[in-house]
Amino acid sequence: MKETRKRIVTELPEKQVADVYFDGRYGALYEEKEQASLELFTYCSDYGEIQYRYLKRSVPYLISGEQYYDIITPYGYGGPNIVAAIDAEKLIVEFQKAFAQHCKEQKIVSEFIRFHLLKNKEVVNRFYGEAVFSGMNIVKDLREPILQDCSKSVKRTMKKAQQQGFEVIYDTSGERLDDFLTVYYSTMDRNGANNYYYFDEDFFRRLNQEMEGHYVYVHVLLENKVIATGLTLYGSTYSYGFLGGTLSDYFTYNPTTFLEIKSMEWLKEKQVDYYILGGGYEPDDGIYRFKRSFAKTTGDVPFYIGKKVHDSTIYQQLVQQRSKEPNFDPSNSYFPLYRS
Repeated sequence: MKETRKRIVTELPEKQVADVYFDGRYGALYEEKEQASLELFTYCSDYGEIQYRYLKRSVPYLISGEQYYDIITPYGYGGPNIVAAIDAEKLIVEFQKAFAQHCKEQKIVSEFIRFHLLKNKEVVNRFYGEAVFSGMNIVKDLREPILQDCSKSVKRTMKKAQQQGFEVIYDTSGERLDDFLTVYYSTMDRNGANNYYYFDEDFFRRLNQEMEGHYVYVHVLLENKVIATGLTLYGSTYSYGFLGGTLSDYFTYNPTTFLEIKSMEWLKEKQVDYYILGGGYEPDDGIYRFKRSFAKTTGDVPFYIGKKVHDSTIYQQLVQQRSKEPNFDPSNSYFPLYRS
């Protein structure tokens, strides 16, 4: 992992891991998958400090024999993270100027960010590129009673779960990873999921090693068989329903609702403040409505992505290179277009 520092005035004390998505150990898990290197750009001034972890990838075309790069945030939520701020607006303006210069020096052509849902709103509002609304995501406030904002169907399902004889196991060591993988892969196959979401076994074993103390596998059992499972990542403040699935033969039992509530109960005992369920594939689809049933009046939070072209001349030349290959659609909204 490479670290770059600009205008360091004071070193601020290291904070407890409040959010795993801003932790370098998490970001490094994606270096192999993205064929990238994780870098940390830290900007400090009298106005505060911003840390920005991103994955730097080689662009798949050479321009006049020169190699260029683009950057993305790791899977999940991320972006420039305000560690401390006396004047956030001035800090962001300075940071963006310094980072733009850094991108110029490092031949970084484009930047793609999946912004955090709750943190760094000032970064989204003052983003120097295009901040694009990408749907509503659901956030559960664990500081409130868990069932308080749940739908009636969730409450009915929880009562029924007691009669069905569900059991729950919390695995914080990855001891039952094989059970998780069986259910997870069967779910991915059934849904025809994009290859990107097929994380291999080695990814999970590395996650178990690197993120010790920040993950839990929650398994729902019926008659000693794991029928639903979820992997949750958590820090001291934020937690995430990361990956999981349900065996199709047990859909009618609705174990996923039981799984989510039991995950929330465990996190609440750990005094974690928020559980982020995410959103759906399409606005108001079944996945979104299911997640919203756990926070029906308070859960909706807008999700934004960020797009920034740092070198428009090289960007257009890269698009031109891509256009010479099959299946190119210039109207494709994928960013960056030369990777479409």
